[in-house]
Amino acid sequence: MKKISLTQVEAGQIVARPVATSGGMVMMQPGAQLTAEIIGRLTNLGIDTVWVEGISEDAKPVDVLLAELDRRFTGHEDDPLMMALKAVVAGCMTLGASNPRD
Repeated sequence: MKKISLTQVEAGQIVARPVATSGGMVMMQPGAQLTAEIIGRLTNLGIDTVWVEGISEDAKPVDVLLAELDRRFTGHEDDPLMMALKAVVAGCMTLGASNPRD
């Protein structure tokens, strides 16, 4: 989860923490889905940021993850099963990079 500006929020994202006004009135509960209309209403209420699910604050770039994967499989280059496993994991990493909303 990550705290982001309402200007960066997209309809369909899921709220990760309660969304409250400066006076403490809770407007949305965790698990609620944001819509364009709701984003507009939150903006009108003066809410600037929300916590959303699916975004890691400390996410590493794919190239760094692939380098770490190479390091972890060093010494297993002659093992076909380990290389097949490495290929599957690398494929999942690159697939996830092309679909960052997950």
